[in-house]
Amino acid sequence: MKRNPISMALVLLLTFLLSIGPGNAFAAGTNSAPNERFSNGKYAVEGKVVKVETKQIQSFSGEEANVRIPFSLENVEYYIVSATKKDDGQYYFDYVLTTYNERVVSAPVKYNERDKTLLIKVGTASKDVDLSYTDGERAKANSSITEAPKKDTALENKIQPLAFTTKSGSFQTVWEDPINLNVNSVKDNITFSYDGTTVNYIDGSDNRTWLTASGWYEKSHSINSYYSYLSGKAVNITVATTATYQNDTFCALNTTNVYYNPNAVTGTYIGNISGQVSTNATGGCSSWLHYYNVLDN
Repeated sequence: MKRNPISMALVLLLTFLLSIGPGNAFAAGTNSAPNERFSNGKYAVEGKVVKVETKQIQSFSGEEANVRIPFSLENVEYYIVSATKKDDGQYYFDYVLTTYNERVVSAPVKYNERDKTLLIKVGTASKDVDLSYTDGERAKANSSITEAPKKDTALENKIQPLAFTTKSGSFQTVWEDPINLNVNSVKDNITFSYDGTTVNYIDGSDNRTWLTASGWYEKSHSINSYYSYLSGKAVNITVATTATYQNDTFCALNTTNVYYNPNAVTGTYIGNISGQVSTNATGGCSSWLHYYNVLDN
């Protein structure tokens, strides 16, 4: 018996719609969402992201993140990020923030476990707010600063022309516990020069903190710096930190880990600064922990 191709198409479509289910209307397959880039003139968001209008936010079902953002935000936009499963078997909600001269802040709003999607909030903040004073008096924390590896100049003649402009920026990820204590953080810093066609690395470093008073310690850490090339020219320079912080007592003797994989800041040939969001927490009471990101230019 011959099958009507139109009927078969309708059956397939219905099967697909039923497989999505009644939950999140913005669901996307893990690792299958395309890379997109959205820009509003103040900042850009790039990755497996979809921009969401404010009136659509309530349509996103998921667990509230309850992140404390220590800034008043302007130019706020919302995005849904699809997860990427990496080689370590963990799911990361990776995306990139880019700006030329703004402080850009992002944070999770809701997490949908079934669809592996994350609703995030992004906006600009005043540069007058000093992060070192936003947390009040804290329990004793440990900290460390590491210089990034030096790089040979990417300039062909090894001499930087006067036309180059020097710029500095940083990208920071901060993890907090339920009472808004900073349990660990990583901040990557970069200084570079650019002329609109190429970029030259000057120096970089990272600043790391972890709350020893509540049992956190640094399990692993590395820092790297590297150029990205296009048609033989260096167009980006990146400083990246990969780190793991562990706590064996935070959650009734169950181990909790926070991963930065990596936290990275990039300077571009046109003077933009980008920050790569790539972090997650596992084990123990990891669901109690929340994070936010700050890109400074």
